[in-house]
Amino acid sequence: MLRSWPSVVAGLAAVVLLVALAFDAGGYFPSAFARSGALALVVLAVLLVLKPPHYRLSRQALFAAAGLAALAAWTGISAWWSPVPDTAVADMQRVILYLAIFALGLLAAGSGRLVRPMASLVLIGIGVVIVAALISRVDPAIFGVVEGELDLTYRLNFPLGYANALGALAAMGGVLG
Repeated sequence: MLRSWPSVVAGLAAVVLLVALAFDAGGYFPSAFARSGALALVVLAVLLVLKPPHYRLSRQALFAAAGLAALAAWTGISAWWSPVPDTAVADMQRVILYLAIFALGLLAAGSGRLVRPMASLVLIGIGVVIVAALISRVDPAIFGVVEGELDLTYRLNFPLGYANALGALAAMGGVLG
């Protein structure tokens, strides 16, 4: 287990970041994904410097990471011809966050021994978000939502900010479970 501590730290960091993003309007706003992306990149860099992985990544994993990196680069380059360059830069930052969390996931999966525990950890994180959403439906005051400030028909969109995103997250949890 001592040899796999970077995998455990990477998995915990990825899940904590994902849950924190969920409670920050699903990471939709630039302040949320910029902060989380910077933190994910710092954790990833520290882990890779302290203890580089002793295993080879699969071609599929490298291809997926390269695809995300290419998407981030293309999105950033599109700021040159975009009528609103700030939006392109913000979207590039969001894709870099996706890449950083994907890389943390690859590091967490390790050589394959920890895939099942890490999937369970992700399922627990999804469960936390879903339970919070259901609690907010029953008693919105628990999360500081005042009924007069909220159209009650849309209450189940907490914490992600979009009810369909919450449904998609629950479906992913169902697949993992």
